[in-house]
Amino acid sequence: YKFLNNIYEQSLYYNEKHKEITTHNINGFVAYFNSGICHRMIGNIKDSLDNFQKALEYAHDESVRIIYNSNYLIYLYLYIYL
Repeated sequence: YKFLNNIYEQSLYYNEKHKEITTHNINGFVAYFNSGICHRMIGNIKDSLDNFQKALEYAHDESVRIIYNSNYLIYLYLYIYL
């Protein structure tokens, strides 16, 4: 289990670098979405939701927004009620 956390923490480090240099909507979406997944896997639900929300701001394609928004609401529900 410790080994997995290390992988996610390393991924977070590189995603933070990705966020710093991103200039396009799809790059921003990917960086924040991946950070959200890593935070979720580590157990940082609040940080995960914050990153998912920021990724949603970068998603301009309507189909991506609909699918992504439904997933975000599921995680928000889990954060509030579990």
